[in-house]
Amino acid sequence: SSGINAEWPLRPGRTFQKLLDKRPLLTNSLIGGFFMFAGDLTQQLYFNSVIKWKEVATFTSLGLIYGPIEATWFRYLDIWFPGTAALQIVKKLVVDEITWGPFDAAVLFYALPLFETQSHEKATSEFEQKFLTGWLGSAGFWLIFQAINFKYIPNKYRAIYAMGLSFIYDTGIAVYKYQF
Repeated sequence: SSGINAEWPLRPGRTFQKLLDKRPLLTNSLIGGFFMFAGDLTQQLYFNSVIKWKEVATFTSLGLIYGPIEATWFRYLDIWFPGTAALQIVKKLVVDEITWGPFDAAVLFYALPLFETQSHEKATSEFEQKFLTGWLGSAGFWLIFQAINFKYIPNKYRAIYAMGLSFIYDTGIAVYKYQF
């Protein structure tokens, strides 16, 4: 025997699977925090000469909160609209976009500025300027990816799939939020 274990590349995946099975909310929270951290840091490294760590911390905190909320949300969508038939997927998409979409946009463009210690007036102004465009842009981005999610991804991985894609979305939304 050469002493080399051929299964070592599989260990992180198995460890992740065990964490997801034993502590799904914690695992989803950490993944959400990681992708929001990475999305905001990416846009800052591209656009800024100095990293604004408070902004990174705010986005990361939001991801830590969003992870378990999204996992729970996807579980309820499956309870309300079980299966992967086309009509069930359309129902999930409609409910997702008319409930989660506006909620997400309101958090990003009103609650997040308050969390960043901006005034109510400034948060209200940002909300009025960016809410509709942010929500519609979100719907345009997420509809196709959520259709794939609801059709092909098992429920326990749906939030992880969405959070992985959210790296792209979060980077874009951070650019829209902080650069425009």
